[in-house]
Amino acid sequence: MTSLPIKGVAAVTKEFSGAAGEARMAAEFVRYGFRVAKPYWNDDEIDLLLIDKDADHILTIPIQVKSIQFLPDKKTYELPDKKAIQGLRKKYLSRNLALCVAIYRPDSDSVWFINGSKNVIAAYEAQSSWNAQHKAFASLDDDDEVRIYVPCDMSSHLQAEWLLPPHDPTPLRKRISDIKKEMSDHWAEVMKLQSLWD
Repeated sequence: MTSLPIKGVAAVTKEFSGAAGEARMAAEFVRYGFRVAKPYWNDDEIDLLLIDKDADHILTIPIQVKSIQFLPDKKTYELPDKKAIQGLRKKYLSRNLALCVAIYRPDSDSVWFINGSKNVIAAYEAQSSWNAQHKAFASLDDDDEVRIYVPCDMSSHLQAEWLLPPHDPTPLRKRISDIKKEMSDHWAEVMKLQSLWD
C-alpha cells in the first residue's frame, strides 16, 4: 500500500507533532466507538487511556502515542531511510503488559497501532534482521529507549503487520479486542492465585 503525503502539511515542532498524534489517535478511537480519555497528570508513559467495561470490571488500556516526521535533522541514531520513535522506554513495556503504542505520521496521515507490550517487543526485535546496531530487548537497560523504526518508503514488516488502513475499523477493533482478552485472562489468573491465599 502506498501512502502519499498530504498536500499542505507543513513541518511542525516536536511538541505540536506530539499533540497532533494524540489528537489524531483520540479521534480515531472515538470515530470507531471507543471511549478514550486524556490523563491530565504528568505521565511520560501514558498519553491516552481507552476505557472499556468487560464482564464485571472496568478495563483501562494505556496507550503511548508517538509522532514521526521525515525531516532532516542531526539525530545520530537516525538511518537515511528510516526514523525511530523516541521516548518509549524498556521499563514501560516490562511493567505493563497492556501498554499499546500508536505511531502517527502527519505528512501521510498514517497510523500504526501495536497492541500490548509483547507485540511491541516483537516489532522491535523484528528489526534485528536489517539493523546492524540492534540491541536485543533483554540486553537494554530499564531506561533505554526501545526504538521502533518507521521507513520513509512505507514498505516493511511494520507496514504489513501494524499499519491501520484508512476508513476500516476492523483491524483496530480486532487489536483492541485481543488486548482486552489478554487483560481479562491475566485478571482471571490473578484472582485465581489470590483465592489460593484466602
